[in-house]
Amino acid sequence: ENPEIVEKDLKKRGDAEKLKVLHQLIKNDNDKRHFVGKLDELRRQRNEAGILVAEMKKARKNADDKIEELGKISRSIKEIDDKVAELEQSCRFALMRIPNILHDSVPVGKDDTANVEVRKWGNIVQSSFELKGHEELMVSHGMLDIERAAKISGARFFFLEGKLAILEMSVMRFAIDVLTKKKYSLVL
Repeated sequence: ENPEIVEKDLKKRGDAEKLKVLHQLIKNDNDKRHFVGKLDELRRQRNEAGILVAEMKKARKNADDKIEELGKISRSIKEIDDKVAELEQSCRFALMRIPNILHDSVPVGKDDTANVEVRKWGNIVQSSFELKGHEELMVSHGMLDIERAAKISGARFFFLEGKLAILEMSVMRFAIDVLTKKKYSLVL
């Protein structure tokens, strides 16, 4: 509804790739609206032609030309309807790739060094070795496959593998057992 706000936010993030996605989304949305207008007009013409064909047949007049015209209109409707569905799919995909709007209090900066520290809590533990994140640890131990999941499902998806997949299934099975004993229903 407000592409200028989204564009401003993406510029604030410094995300040129997402700006391209936004501009393509706006173009596709405008094209979709144009085609929907054409569809409405063609459907109106089809309805009028259908009524005229019915009247001509009732009056026992030759309606072959109008029937042919009706077929052409129907084929045009089908083609444009397919284009609209394709554009809708493209718009949905683009919308999923655009991040949420940042709050006004978020500082503008190149990276996380521009973040503002609000408070600290607890003691920061110093380690004698380089700490790894949970994602890096799971990948290095063959428990997580992010690259293959990204190729199949897109960014921010993952596949659990090996012992971690078995652990996940065990936890789910345990949850199912607990829920069914307490007469709850499982919802996924």
